[in-house]
Amino acid sequence: MAAGLVPCAAFPDVTIDHYNAKDSSQTVDFCTDKFNVSGKVPIWGQWSAEQDLASNLAINDGRRFWAGKQCPKAPKYRYKYNESVWLGIFACSGVEAAILAIWVVYKYFREKAVKLLRRNESGFTTATAAAVAVASYNDTKPLSGKVIDDAILSSASKEKHPDTPGSATDATDEGTELRLKGFKNDVLGWIGFVSVLVVTLGWFVLLGFWTGDYYGTLGEAASLAHYNSSLLDETFIPIWIFATTWMVVCCTFQERIRNYFRIECLPAEGTYVQIERELNELRMANSTSVFVMLAKRAEENFAKLIRANYHVKTCKIEHIPRTGQRYFNYMCTRYVFNESAAQYSPYQFDLGSTHSQLKSHAGGLSNDEASARFDLVGPNFISVDVPSYATAFVLEMSQFFYLYQFMVMWLYYYWNYYVIGVIDTCIILLSAVVKVVVRVRSELRVKHMAEHSEACSILRDGEWRDLSTIDLVPGDVFRVVAGMHVPCDAVVLGGNIVSDESSLTGEPLPIRKFPIGDDNGIHEKSGAGKINTLFAGTSVSQAQAVTTSDGSVSEPIGLCVHTGTQTDKGQLVQEILFPQPISFIFNEQLRLVFGILILYAVLVFILAMVFYQTQPSASWFYAMFSCSQLISPLLPAALVMGQSVAANRLKKKQIYCVNLDRVIMAGKVQMFCFDKTGTLTKEGLEFYGGLCAHTSEYDVQAPSFDTFVDSF
Repeated sequence: MAAGLVPCAAFPDVTIDHYNAKDSSQTVDFCTDKFNVSGKVPIWGQWSAEQDLASNLAINDGRRFWAGKQCPKAPKYRYKYNESVWLGIFACSGVEAAILAIWVVYKYFREKAVKLLRRNESGFTTATAAAVAVASYNDTKPLSGKVIDDAILSSASKEKHPDTPGSATDATDEGTELRLKGFKNDVLGWIGFVSVLVVTLGWFVLLGFWTGDYYGTLGEAASLAHYNSSLLDETFIPIWIFATTWMVVCCTFQERIRNYFRIECLPAEGTYVQIERELNELRMANSTSVFVMLAKRAEENFAKLIRANYHVKTCKIEHIPRTGQRYFNYMCTRYVFNESAAQYSPYQFDLGSTHSQLKSHAGGLSNDEASARFDLVGPNFISVDVPSYATAFVLEMSQFFYLYQFMVMWLYYYWNYYVIGVIDTCIILLSAVVKVVVRVRSELRVKHMAEHSEACSILRDGEWRDLSTIDLVPGDVFRVVAGMHVPCDAVVLGGNIVSDESSLTGEPLPIRKFPIGDDNGIHEKSGAGKINTLFAGTSVSQAQAVTTSDGSVSEPIGLCVHTGTQTDKGQLVQEILFPQPISFIFNEQLRLVFGILILYAVLVFILAMVFYQTQPSASWFYAMFSCSQLISPLLPAALVMGQSVAANRLKKKQIYCVNLDRVIMAGKVQMFCFDKTGTLTKEGLEFYGGLCAHTSEYDVQAPSFDTFVDSF
């Protein structure tokens, strides 16, 4: 029977116009017409033995042939999955799956009691949190089980408390809540976290391994796929999809993933505390478009689903050396654990609301009392944490857009576009480095402005001591001298003081400050009491002792009322370092734009897969390249470079930007409204000169300066 067959090796190579790889009959019909073999061979055929497939199906031995219009399909290349590379992949995947499974079960039983406690306290509300927050340390009955597992710190309580250690209020922004969870390290959790890092790195190694095999850097090309490029493509695609999915999950939950591999416990017992603060976006304008509203609602619902509408921060629990009390620092504010209230909260000492109550603190504090207050409120120093350039670069590269860029670059590296991929990668890395350098330098400038300290004379134990402004605590009395920068919000107790508040309010004229009277008048620092208040960050132009009506000398002194972030300057620094999300109307419209681009990308992907007449793997790459051009990987790099140039121009005008995205927002502002001209003018007043006026009636010449130099 084989004598009537026509060997495939007898035919030379042919060229088929408008070739369609998905239409198998096209090849059969063309060959039968080309070589006039129609009807001369039976509709029968047979491929060689399976063991010959490993030799790349050479067709020069006469045993492989085409046998008629219904030629049998060539056997597809398949893995036996006993290859060394697959054995290694299966081993690593199995170990990682086992580690994660063991950790999930282990974590469930270790946290079972804490989960049960949270369910029992599910009725705990913000109002009760405020009630707990005002509890005094003098109460010897601790509140057992009151939201110790998931504490809520709210700004609902703004009451004032006696001048005693232990009275606590929350100093967070109005309307915000802080949700706390305690965590402890665990050896098994540490192993699980390290395994996640190893697997993350392993995905990049695996992608590089397959990319290198595509170009034959590991030997012959496609040696891992039995020397078949189609099989290599079909293997790279799922590896890329799994790697991208893994990276997206890690990037989305990067702030929570470390604590997932810790054991959750009560915040009173943990060594770390996870703080969740809801991000309340400030909308400058609301769009009335139905489509924009639908896009915004969809984004908000998705953000709530994955809890992306919370800012998550993990802080290490520290202990006060003197008392052993637990505390952590968050947003430049110290939160101390209240034993009786069973929760963390910042401390704010109330020295009184009337003039006579404030005047009663003129004797200052004892050294022991000042030390106790220092432990509770922390140093009078706003510590600005600025990461190193290396750390800032790693944090920058962990953002979602960079993940999108580099995963798209892997497609360029693999599909013979490595030159374009290398160039685009260099541009992306350069833009990231520029952005990091600009931001770190701006943060260092803010750090220099915020972290100010100088020598100060403080009244302790009835004696004046030369200490640092860092040592000031509420209730301290300090001397006010000309030229000093006011280190805290203080009440003037004596002397004649002139303050320059231009750096804080923009007012160019100096303001005279008067001592408070010994009466029952109410002191309001933001109201009528401004003339009796020195504000942190301002400078003292003049400070003189005065003689009172009874003949005594009243030297210029001030009573420290607020320190750190509880001052007006501290709150301003907080707003700079931790800005509130702002949404303009063009931000809301961008949601709709991205939604349209995503739908369009899905349509392009489907059309490319259906109509691109080639192998399925090649169609997939073509579809992915088409989708990637809808949102170009270089678009973020172009935006960063433009923002960096703008930030450098602003820096030359002494304007520092710690968030480059705000430059775009500033560019959309069309009108500024100022409350006074002092905000627009430079600080202080300058004397240009003087000219004597002539009073003679015959002198009609207008006064003029002989020389005038504009120093602005």
